[in-house]
Amino acid sequence: MPEHEKFDAIHNKHQPDFTGGDRGTRYERLATLAFQSLAATGAVRHNRHIIGDSGAEHQIDVLLNSDEPGQRIIVECKALSEPVGLGVVRNFKGVMDDTNPAHALILTTVGFTDEARKYADYHGIAPGFLRAIPEDHINQASVSIGVHVAMPQAGVDFSSEESVRRYTAILAGAPVTDGVPPEASVYVRNGDERITLFELIRQLMEEHDAEVRRDGAKTVAIGDWTLEGDADQLRLERVDLSYKLDWGTSVEEDRLNFATEIAELILEALGTRIIGWPSDLRRRIIKETGEVR
Repeated sequence: MPEHEKFDAIHNKHQPDFTGGDRGTRYERLATLAFQSLAATGAVRHNRHIIGDSGAEHQIDVLLNSDEPGQRIIVECKALSEPVGLGVVRNFKGVMDDTNPAHALILTTVGFTDEARKYADYHGIAPGFLRAIPEDHINQASVSIGVHVAMPQAGVDFSSEESVRRYTAILAGAPVTDGVPPEASVYVRNGDERITLFELIRQLMEEHDAEVRRDGAKTVAIGDWTLEGDADQLRLERVDLSYKLDWGTSVEEDRLNFATEIAELILEALGTRIIGWPSDLRRRIIKETGEVR
């Protein structure tokens, strides 16, 4: 499937209630949803119209910081099967000159012609890329290009050095298996319930997922769980939850099995890389006003 056609499938899978528009519209909507992940951007809206200095009205595919005229970022989206040409960039420069944004960006799937890039660089128009991660790169045991996975991270926190020492010794004595964390071989108890420490961490991640994603990390009190492994069962106290983003040239299949999510989109723009996580694409909705909620 051509690169520019993959976005239809991704959009329709996660935004099934939206049935209108063409391929370009769905590409714009995915870009809007991805840009919303940038906490510092303020309001993000799709398909907005703004008045330029000339009095002419301009349609903007994605408008960032839409409530702050001096900080606005305008984005032109092009889901093309070939590189963006000079004509597209030249037309967008006219919009930029009339609306005076803080930044102007052209987002595409396959890049720019040499002339278009020269013109964009000279006039301060930033290039950006919204790409789909090929499914075969996710399903294979290892991948030939980078794949983002969200791996659950949990640091078990104790109030005494002796408890830390005992915890470290228990993990060090766990069976060693390639690709399997020691927490998957160590058991914890709460009354009659007995599960692995890894399963407890997974349950906590699922329960507090929204808060961890929103705040970056969260400390959770464990309660009555104790850790097996030495003469006296060690009582757990707290777990510090976060996500680690893995990006590499070889992500092994067993590591993917422990991943909570596998990214489907990568947006590279404005000096940063934004990950299109399935859960974010599902839970966010673009209202008729173009605003994301």
